[in-house]
Amino acid sequence: MADGTFWKGLGQVAAGVGNNRFYAPEAWLMAPRRWFWIASSVDAQFRPIASPGNTGPATALQAPYVGGSYSVGPILGLPVYMDGVIPAGASADTIFACRPSDMFLWESADKFLVTPQPLSGTLQVRISLARYAAFMSSRYPAGIGVMTSVPQPTNY
Repeated sequence: MADGTFWKGLGQVAAGVGNNRFYAPEAWLMAPRRWFWIASSVDAQFRPIASPGNTGPATALQAPYVGGSYSVGPILGLPVYMDGVIPAGASADTIFACRPSDMFLWESADKFLVTPQPLSGTLQVRISLARYAAFMSSRYPAGIGVMTSVPQPTNY
């Protein structure tokens, strides 16, 4: 990290989204181990790499709620969202730059179904709850940039 290749890589991924999608990325997605590695890293003069105090909102009402988590801090001016299921190899993590406004999630309302026929011999009814969802990750695939050659953080 001291040589700046990590930060250059982040800039290249963000620039790639901007060049290919013609709009800048809106957020970073990364594994918690990667964010905490960045947040706890210092430069040669022992200054923190991540800005102190940019560790997220003071209250839950001050931050946007996206995908079940709050942003933890900015990197290159973009909010960072963590998720533990983001893939990591034996020697590398994956970081995504994306445009959530290009992604769509459709959900139906809850629908209760009461069906007496299957259990009519015992005077019982079957109650079911149905809900449908569909997700389109991006109508513009160029709106997602991937950085895969990030070295695995040590001691995390």
